[in-house]
This record gives sequence, C-alpha cells and structure tokens, in this order.
Amino acid sequence: MMRVPAEASLKCKANLLGFDEAKYLFYVQDLISKSLLLDEAIALFGGEIKPYTNLKVTPFGEEFLKFIEGSPDQ
Repeated sequence: MMRVPAEASLKCKANLLGFDEAKYLFYVQDLISKSLLLDEAIALFGGEIKPYTNLKVTPFGEEFLKFIEGSPDQ
C-alpha cells in the first residue's frame, strides 16, 4: 500500500492542500468510508495516536486510481 506522509499535523496537511481542517477531515473520512484510504494509526496502535495522521491508500484505492487514470494494464 502507498503511504501518505504523516509527519505534519492535520492543520499543516490541510493547509498544504488548500483546505481548512474541517474540509480535510470530511474528505479523509469520505475516502476511508469508501475503502480507498486506511487509517493505520487506529488499526496498529489501538487508538493511542491521533486519528487521520497515518493514512495509507488501500489496494482497492490503488486499483481505483489506476482505473480512473486509464492505466494500460487494466
């Protein structure tokens, strides 16, 4: 799975994308609900780490990206 850089805080990540924190969290939660992203911190550390700071693109998410990008190996 592809790792999304997690060294920045939520606010910093959101600013890099041009979103406020609420909009960033909305989109991240939406992608997680569609099984395109996985919140690794919750799965690995039992909730001891702040949610939405250690995200991975799921295998399904990678295949979906290939599909929408028109990858020739479909």
